[in-house]
Amino acid sequence: AKYLTNLGKDSMKKDELNKSMQYLSKANGYDSDYPAANFYIGNLYMKIQDYELAIESYRKGLGSKIKTGNYKILYLLASSYQRLGNLDKAKEFFEYSLNNKTSYTKARFALANVLYSQQNYDESKQYLLEIIENESSYIKAYELLVNLFSDTKDYNQAREYSARGIDVNPKSYFLYSQLAFLDNERQ
Repeated sequence: AKYLTNLGKDSMKKDELNKSMQYLSKANGYDSDYPAANFYIGNLYMKIQDYELAIESYRKGLGSKIKTGNYKILYLLASSYQRLGNLDKAKEFFEYSLNNKTSYTKARFALANVLYSQQNYDESKQYLLEIIENESSYIKAYELLVNLFSDTKDYNQAREYSARGIDVNPKSYFLYSQLAFLDNERQ
């Protein structure tokens, strides 16, 4: 199973998706509970945008460690739920991922994004501010904060985080466009 999983992984890197699926399916035939094979099958399904099958594979790979498993697999599982529009499940699994590795910025941002989508602005803002505090160069956090403050009509805060984000990354064209929008709002 391990040998076939490695062959499947290598085929996936070469974008030979059919061959990859054949290897990984065969690996699963030898050991249906082999976590690595299920993980790569989930990645393959994510790549072809079949999120339901990706979820099934990731959950199978996690087995009984559904809350305490590998933080990256939990993140990918949450991402699959998010892509299907199941924000409650996405939130749940992003939180599990963060519980297993509190410094995982991608999961923290993804959770903030889900909370923003659910219009839970206060909690979303809290996660975004934590990201900026710990990793000030994470430009996506500034961009989402600007959207959040614009949506809540707190244009002064939106302007402040646009400027701070531009200081961090002067090539953030999104933040420049947001500044233009804010200037239009102020006329």
